[in-house]
Amino acid sequence: MMDIARGDKAVSRHLRDSLKLIRDKSDDPYFKSMVDDILAGRQSLREAAFSSTFERGLSPMFEAGLQKFEELSEEETQRMAQEGEAAFTRLNEQIEEEERL
Repeated sequence: MMDIARGDKAVSRHLRDSLKLIRDKSDDPYFKSMVDDILAGRQSLREAAFSSTFERGLSPMFEAGLQKFEELSEEETQRMAQEGEAAFTRLNEQIEEEERL
């Protein structure tokens, strides 16, 4: 997933973790299989993103997430953005520490 993340290891790890979470919440066996292929490196995320299977698997979750996002206040949106930035900072630090070991 480093191609999608443009070499950013924290973004790549976050994408991997997010895909696992989405796969586990899906009831679509074809979507789950596709995500497994992505995680195993047998298919790229870039290729999968343009498939109807991937779209079908993500659409319900995307729509629910978008609805929740639209209901947030400006303050909540800013707080979540700050929390996200802090989480990526921690993840980058964790990755750097793992690479030192």
